[in-house]
Amino acid sequence: MCIYTVSNLVEPLDVFEFTRSNGGRSCYRNETRTVFAPASTPACEADSPAFLRVEQVTTAEDGERQFLACSAVGGSAAVGDENTVLIISQPLDGDEADEREFALHIADLRALVTNGALVASSFQSGFGIACFDTDQPELLRRQIEMSVKSSEGVSVVVRSSNCDSELHQANMRAIG
Repeated sequence: MCIYTVSNLVEPLDVFEFTRSNGGRSCYRNETRTVFAPASTPACEADSPAFLRVEQVTTAEDGERQFLACSAVGGSAAVGDENTVLIISQPLDGDEADEREFALHIADLRALVTNGALVASSFQSGFGIACFDTDQPELLRRQIEMSVKSSEGVSVVVRSSNCDSELHQANMRAIG
């Protein structure tokens, strides 16, 4: 397994295309965007894309362990008590078609987290929101805006909180 770092200047869709084409995954950890790809791909060789810098070549098992430890979707990434979160909410007055469109939007966001190396240490969704724990909210906002077409009427908010609390509050609003 090849483990690479990626500059914050690289577009998430470029990283996404690389991981999709080479069977890789990505994550964000310790202020670093990281890409994991099988060692059998040309990317491990000298002709790898210029935006990738080889950090480590390791076994598939160790690479998988490292990816799972930093995956924002897996919920195993380190999350403090209170962080900065970026929250994307579906339109409040939306109909069923808007709900379906927002669900597709969340699926696109999840794919970018796992394959585009978005600067998010945690990603959770449900109850009409997508929540990202991040230490770089403005960069994350730009990455999302450059990569995914937003649904009409979607709101984006940045605040001090954590995704566990935000999903709990969204759940309370949904049942309340």
